[in-house]
Amino acid sequence: MKYVSIFKKEDYFYEVNLWHGKNKFFNIYTYDDKEIAMTVGKKLASKLNIDLYDATVKGDFKWIDN
Repeated sequence: MKYVSIFKKEDYFYEVNLWHGKNKFFNIYTYDDKEIAMTVGKKLASKLNIDLYDATVKGDFKWIDN
């Protein structure tokens, strides 16, 4: 696996995705609470020992090291 991303979908959903290729991913969870999505994403990235990509704020995407 390459990395985990937290992505803002529409105005009120956050997706936790597990990326395994250039444009290939699995949507693992969808939440309506950003903090819950970030917590789950951080735990998943930590367990898999991969990085986390925060795409929750438009135009302010950032990598969060594990």
